[in-house]
Amino acid sequence: MGEITVRELDPVLRELARTNCNENPDTVVEHIEVIKEWIRKSPHLKASNNPQLILAFLRRCKFNLEDTKKRIDNYYAMKNEYHDVLCERELSDELIEFYRTG
Repeated sequence: MGEITVRELDPVLRELARTNCNENPDTVVEHIEVIKEWIRKSPHLKASNNPQLILAFLRRCKFNLEDTKKRIDNYYAMKNEYHDVLCERELSDELIEFYRTG
């Protein structure tokens, strides 16, 4: 597998990630690799294998691999099912003005 790199956290955020998300710097890459392999073996998923995005899911799930897999699966299922609603928004000038005026 290729080298996995993710953005380095400053010391304060690193401590928050450790205490709030169960993040262990020694196992981050290993966890990302497990999820990337799972995505690769899941042809129904049209999911990104971007390490930084996977890391965000891992943090949200406190580095629980099974919870992370479920969340990724649900996220992409919804994204694919409701693509028009979630991804293809075109705002008209009138709609933008409506939102601005309240």
